[in-house]
Amino acid sequence: MRLPGAWIPFALVPLALALAPALGWIRWFESPAAQRYSETELLPALDETFRFDHRLDLADLAASTGALGAWLALLAVLLGCACAGGALALLAAPAGERSIARWATGATQTWWRFVRVVLVELALLAALGWLLYGLPWRVLVLELWCGLPGGDPQEFASEASAVRIGWLRDGLYALGFAGIGLAAVHARTRIALGDSRSAFVASARSAWFLLRHPLRAVLPAALLGGAHVFAVFALGAFSNARNHAFETEGAGFQIGVLLVCTLLAILIGAIARVAQYALALELLPEFEPRLASTRDWPPAVGAPGGAQYPIDGDEFGVSV
Repeated sequence: MRLPGAWIPFALVPLALALAPALGWIRWFESPAAQRYSETELLPALDETFRFDHRLDLADLAASTGALGAWLALLAVLLGCACAGGALALLAAPAGERSIARWATGATQTWWRFVRVVLVELALLAALGWLLYGLPWRVLVLELWCGLPGGDPQEFASEASAVRIGWLRDGLYALGFAGIGLAAVHARTRIALGDSRSAFVASARSAWFLLRHPLRAVLPAALLGGAHVFAVFALGAFSNARNHAFETEGAGFQIGVLLVCTLLAILIGAIARVAQYALALELLPEFEPRLASTRDWPPAVGAPGGAQYPIDGDEFGVSV
C-alpha cells in the first residue's frame, strides 16, 4: 500500500485489456436488432428466456470475444512481466530513489528473463497437469491404488468415492499450482537481485529455497494467498447476492455495486501480488547474504533482457 507505483500497473493492465471485449458486448446490446427491451427493462430481463431467445447471437459473440481474449491473455502475461520488473526495482530501491525512471529501467532490463521464467512455469504446470489428469494418475492411483479395472472411475462402488478421489486430484493440482507460482515469484526476485541470468537456474534455486525454509518462506506466502482468495470469494458472493436486486433497487445502482466489487477484487489481487514480491525480497537477502546488496543498474548498453555492457569503466569502450 505504501508503494502505489508498484501495484497500480498490475491493476491497470487487466482493466485496460478488458475494454476491448467489453466494447464488443456493449455494441451488441446497443444494436436495435439484438434486443427489443427498453433501457430500464433490459438488465432485469437478462434471464434464461433472454439467453434462450438470443442463444445463437450470444454464442457467436462469445466465440469472437473468446478468441480475442486468448490474445489478450498472452498480452497480459507479457505486460505482467514488465510490471513485475518495475515493482521489484521500486521495492529494492532506497526510499529517495523510487521514480518512474527506475520502474521503467527495471521493467525493460528484466523483461525477457521474466518471460523465460513464465515459460518454465508453464512447462511445469503442463507436466503437473499430465501427472494428475493423464496416464500416471490413471495407472498409479486409479488402477494400482484403488484397484479399478483399466483405471476407469466408473468402476467405483459408489459415486461418493469417485467424487472424493476427484477432489483429491483437484486439491493436489491447486497446491502444485500455488507452489509453482510462488517459486516463480522467488525466481524473478532472484533475477532482479542479480543471482542468475538463467530462468531455469533461478527457478531451481527458488524451489530448493522454499523446500528448505517452509515456515519462513512458504507459510507467510500461503497466509497471504489465503487472505487474497478469501477476499475475492467474499466479494464474489456479495456481488452474486446483489444480482437479484435489479428490479427492486434499480439497475444503475446495482451496476455501480458490481463495478466497485470488480475494482476491489482487481486492486486486492494487485496488492497481494506485490506483497508476495516484497516478502521474497525481504527473505532472500536474509538467508543468502550474497544477495543482500541492492542491485543498482549501472549505465550500460545492450538489448533489454540480454547482455549489458557497462560504459562507465575500463572494461569496454563504446564508440558511436
